[in-house]
Amino acid sequence: TLSAGAVNFTGTGNQTIRPITYYDLTCSSTGGRTLPNGTIGVANNFNKVGTNAYTFATGNTVDYNSTSASQNIAPFSAGIAPGSTYNNLTLSNSFNTITSKVLTGATDVEGDLTLNNSIKLQLGANYLNLKSTATRTARVAPVSGTASIDYTLGAGRFVVERYYPG
Repeated sequence: TLSAGAVNFTGTGNQTIRPITYYDLTCSSTGGRTLPNGTIGVANNFNKVGTNAYTFATGNTVDYNSTSASQNIAPFSAGIAPGSTYNNLTLSNSFNTITSKVLTGATDVEGDLTLNNSIKLQLGANYLNLKSTATRTARVAPVSGTASIDYTLGAGRFVVERYYPG
């Protein structure tokens, strides 16, 4: 667990992001980034500043776990291919004070969306899609009684897409 500082994955080749908690996690350059099975914690920022292709393992969870008043959620959208977006997305904090988690772009989740503790998910003008595929069923995990989703700050939407073989 890193409680301060930044880790920047800068390679032009493929790199695996180890499942630990990062304070600031940055991916730059052009290489592919693999998020393997396990939980990758983000205590502050997840910065996507390169043109990296991302692959999320089926057993991967990204946990935005900042205890500050607000934390941005890096956008991942499966427009490119299944597996290129969050498998499991957890929004948490270790205190019982309200912590806002803010979508910063269209975001897809192909597994579990978990809202823990006193999380306030702010959609803004962005879409949060639960996107089922041929191999994954997206869902909302049991939600903490003190968690909420805020639609008041823009035209954002919460969308559920089901896979239909055809």
